[in-house]
Amino acid sequence: MEILDADGAAIAITAAPQGGWAPQTGYESPALTGSLTGTSFTLKDSQSNVAVFTKAAGTTTWPLASSASAVDDTLLTFVSETTTSGSQKLVRPKYVISPTEAVTAAQCQANPAQQGCRVVEFV
Repeated sequence: MEILDADGAAIAITAAPQGGWAPQTGYESPALTGSLTGTSFTLKDSQSNVAVFTKAAGTTTWPLASSASAVDDTLLTFVSETTTSGSQKLVRPKYVISPTEAVTAAQCQANPAQQGCRVVEFV
């Protein structure tokens, strides 16, 4: 698989012979954990920034589920939905949620209009 950095440069990550994942030579960060038979992959860089990808039900797509930055202690939750177009199941973003001390991401997902929620909804 390939991971694109902020500048659009690709970093290749392949299945390692002993199990797990191996980045291309010279790119020991980011580190990928998880498996195709599991429900999520976690990508962590050398600054402890973490991105989690979860498999969308009924598809072969792994959309971004959450992103956490170690530098400023922020967490974003991404909610996707599965839709059918013709005979294909597609995954599209539904919400980007930034929880607060007053409400959790789960509360905002259930009721985006709840006071204290910071939600971007894709319509």
